[in-house]
Amino acid sequence: MIKKLGKNDWREWKEIRLEALKKSPDSFLSSHAEESKNPDEIWIEQLKSSIKFGYFIDDKIVGCCGLSLEKTTKTSHTATLFGMYIKDEALGNGAGFALVNFVKNYAKKNHIKHLYLGCNAENYRAVKLYKKCGFKIYGTRPDYTKIDNKFYDDLMMMCEL
Repeated sequence: MIKKLGKNDWREWKEIRLEALKKSPDSFLSSHAEESKNPDEIWIEQLKSSIKFGYFIDDKIVGCCGLSLEKTTKTSHTATLFGMYIKDEALGNGAGFALVNFVKNYAKKNHIKHLYLGCNAENYRAVKLYKKCGFKIYGTRPDYTKIDNKFYDDLMMMCEL
């Protein structure tokens, strides 16, 4: 089951977000060290002030991502998918594909025409998933992130809805 996370889901959100940052540090712009210090009020506020989705199997969250809708009139037809993560136990069963397509449908219902995302160029599994979901690479940000003195390129991807 996929659902939009609400403020009462903050514990599940915190758990999966911190796991994602720890297990896949090169896939996110924030770090486990930074976010693990956040008090519970911050985790609750994140769910009140933004759109986050969870993929659940037997009432246990195994996947998540966020959607950022642009607020200005000139860009209100665009949105960004971010923070995508699927737990190891749910990899390979279609959870990622289902979650991305759920977000695409949600965005489309909210009159979004273009859905964007950024992806570490070395995260081949994610790039393959996004392409399978209809995203196309339209550019690269060289050396966009730096982790432990290693630089990573960021692929800029877009899907027309």
